[in-house]
Amino acid sequence: MREHSRAVYVGAAASIASAVIVVPSIACLLLAACASDTDTIPGDSGGPVVKLDLVDHEKWELLAEADDPFAALRKPDAKCDPTGFYVESELGDTPWIDITTRLCNFFTVRQPTLHDIKKGATLVVAVRHFDLTAPDPGEGYVAVMIGGEKVWDKTVKIPAKDTIIIEELPAPADAPKGTPIVFHLHNHGENSWQLFQIQVK
Repeated sequence: MREHSRAVYVGAAASIASAVIVVPSIACLLLAACASDTDTIPGDSGGPVVKLDLVDHEKWELLAEADDPFAALRKPDAKCDPTGFYVESELGDTPWIDITTRLCNFFTVRQPTLHDIKKGATLVVAVRHFDLTAPDPGEGYVAVMIGGEKVWDKTVKIPAKDTIIIEELPAPADAPKGTPIVFHLHNHGENSWQLFQIQVK
């Protein structure tokens, strides 16, 4: 499936203080989706394309190891303090979820999808990491699962520069509204990640 995806990578400012203010604007510009959970943008043929948010960041449920479909990837130092992630909404029109891996280095959350997904529809995933550092080289890993099937994942080598990642890929199967969607992150080192949006269009 990865060969069918379309990716956009945008370098961002290294300063966390400036980046937190700038990123919502960058994400909104690239995704054209900051007004609500339903957005209409021009399509390639000139007609409208509706983009729907599949998740509400206020509704994520942190999964215990017994319920975690990514549990096989856990290492002995895996942890997730609930203070290590939070929803940020004060500086942008659309909330996002912020994960600090110093406190939560193995993060798996779940919620029901907000809309139907048709096979072949375009899924859009937008995440961002600040500069990634670690005492020795390692990896960060992010993934999305819908209805028990992994539909997207990405491995980022550490160290890495501050980057926004936006990828589009075709939905592999129909998934009615309410289908479980899972977002996962694990990371080597003390770093910061943000999940902006998971959408369908």
